[in-house]
Amino acid sequence: MPPILVLRSDEISELPWLKTTFEHLSLEYDSQTPGAMVVVNKLTEVVLVELIRFHINKLDSHNFVAALFDKQIGNALKLIHQQPATHWTLDLLASEVAMSRATFARRFKDMVGHPMFQYLTSVRMHIASDLLRNSQKSVADIAESVGYDSDMAFAKVFKELNGATPITWRKQYIASFKNIDK
Repeated sequence: MPPILVLRSDEISELPWLKTTFEHLSLEYDSQTPGAMVVVNKLTEVVLVELIRFHINKLDSHNFVAALFDKQIGNALKLIHQQPATHWTLDLLASEVAMSRATFARRFKDMVGHPMFQYLTSVRMHIASDLLRNSQKSVADIAESVGYDSDMAFAKVFKELNGATPITWRKQYIASFKNIDK
């Protein structure tokens, strides 16, 4: 799941129960009647589960969910997320999960929806974006923490995926954050 899930108005229209449920939540919360907080807590749980379902369906990631529960592919995903700086190769990751390189590559792509290197790059760039937003680390330190030996190679990949170099992207984020405060 992303750290923040945003639903656009056209997506909310796909969830007719959502507006009604939020109205009910608001009324219960404001009422302060006996049992109101129990109702608020239960409705919040329902909304959370439904939003997770919506997000999974939106990504068309039923196979991804299966991948998470698959013993070998799930372990590979866990390794990638826990150790993004590791210099993963198909051979190394396949070996870590006791699979042949070819079988691992095919099954990973079938279940996750992307080749292993594309997925690994996506994970690394997501982590890098979070670090650029939420830390004062240098681009070189961030590059190293997500598995790049060269900050120039990291910057090239980051720019290809985000449309701006890491430094420019960070400055744009900071500027947009300052505009929100005004």
